[in-house]
Amino acid sequence: MTSQWINKISAVITGCIIGIITSIAAADTTGAVREEKHHNVVLQILGSGGPENIQGRASTGYLLWVDGKSRVMIDAGEGASLRFGQANAKVNDLDALLLSHLHADHTASTLSIIKRSYFEWVDGDSSKLIVAGPEGRGSDAAPGSELFPDTKKFIDTLVNSEDAAFAYLGIDQHHPDDHYYYAQVTAKPVPAKLGQVSLVMETEDMSIYALGVEHAYVPALAYRIDIKKNGKTFSIAFSGDQNARQSDEAFMTANKDFVAFVCDVDILVMHLAAAEPDEADVDSTYWHAIPSTIGRVANEAGVQKLVLSHLMSWSDPKASMKIIREQGYTGKMKLAKDLKRYPVNERRKNREASCVYAGADQ
Repeated sequence: MTSQWINKISAVITGCIIGIITSIAAADTTGAVREEKHHNVVLQILGSGGPENIQGRASTGYLLWVDGKSRVMIDAGEGASLRFGQANAKVNDLDALLLSHLHADHTASTLSIIKRSYFEWVDGDSSKLIVAGPEGRGSDAAPGSELFPDTKKFIDTLVNSEDAAFAYLGIDQHHPDDHYYYAQVTAKPVPAKLGQVSLVMETEDMSIYALGVEHAYVPALAYRIDIKKNGKTFSIAFSGDQNARQSDEAFMTANKDFVAFVCDVDILVMHLAAAEPDEADVDSTYWHAIPSTIGRVANEAGVQKLVLSHLMSWSDPKASMKIIREQGYTGKMKLAKDLKRYPVNERRKNREASCVYAGADQ
């Protein structure tokens, strides 16, 4: 066989292999798109890290897509606005930005989100954006809580007052041609009293609730979002930063108010920012939920899928997941990654939950 024929045969074989690989890749991509189009509700991770920004992870941020639109953003930590752009999300599609608390690794991208609305401006006034977050806890709260303003003061200090640091982005800033070029931001302080459930906002297809939770002395909220689509209700909850335990006296007991709040949700995002403590290291448990507590919450609440996020340098996902399983949780469990998307499963499994979700107090 001449070298010319060998070359021709080699070219044909190579072409066939490339064609097969291309077809497989195309089929995989098409299948993924087709699978996601089947879902009306998708959770996307914007930032899966904490304040350290380790392993290329942005700080905390999440995005809820409904019918292909970025409807709700939860937290806006450092780098979350970059991921927001990479996700092809739009500020003008947002109904609300929900802040769990006012630590910098959950709020640093707030300004960037407002700023980027300028580049979405079309003929006519720009969109209106609600920024919800905790109220202050008042004079009877734990020492240290006075360091945190309520959400209205936070937004006023940033943009919505004459002496705001970035007044040019604010609601009172009006251009000579009578157009607002930036999203008009309205702050909505939400009670952060421990155990209190509040209705944050309600639209035709969505209800957003908040629960006051314990993050040491910091006023903090967990959120639950219920979406009604095609005669069904889909529920996604976010723990925010909290210890999720019942009390000092019931150290190993999951917080009953939080279990009831996230009862029977399709997806629960919890923060894996603490390890199981030894006797000399119980202080960290005032700030974040330890893996055994996370497992108890997920198990008692009958959570369908648990997503672990807010990873720190000391987080040990493999060991933590083992501890979570040891608490009896048998649902799906995922480790969050920036830009990862989690469609809500329309074919929900029947599962037994020992909790009852009662809705908002007000």
